[in-house]
Amino acid sequence: MPARIVALGQRAAGDDAVGLAVLDALRRAALPPGTELVEAAEATALVDLLVTDRPVVVVDAVVGPGRIGEVLALDAGALATSTDRPVSTHGVDVAQALALARVLSPETAARSIAIVAVRIAPPARFTHGLSDAVAAAVPRAVSTVLACLGGA
Repeated sequence: MPARIVALGQRAAGDDAVGLAVLDALRRAALPPGTELVEAAEATALVDLLVTDRPVVVVDAVVGPGRIGEVLALDAGALATSTDRPVSTHGVDVAQALALARVLSPETAARSIAIVAVRIAPPARFTHGLSDAVAAAVPRAVSTVLACLGGA
């Protein structure tokens, strides 16, 4: 079954745009037919985007201990207790959006949800472009998303 890939981020917030950069690279990749690519500025959009029978891969930036530019494959179920925190500029993060979607749409929320994240430093608003370390992570994140699709 084709997947839905949702990239979160803000293009005017420096490294927070890494999810969108990964989605841009995926647009040039050989994806399984029917794969849907979606951009969202905020995690609150996930509440509606998770109402699907498709597997979902969420691509986002995370802030936490570790090396900037590290690519992580996070389990959606363990995200709420992880030391890696998705970036949010409006108070609702990915873990909260996932939980809300499951409460509001328990029968129709996606059953398979993978999170691919790139570790960043706290984002700076009104900054365009990725840092070198985060830009170098984009191909690795693309490979991780493609691996998730292979398992979907």
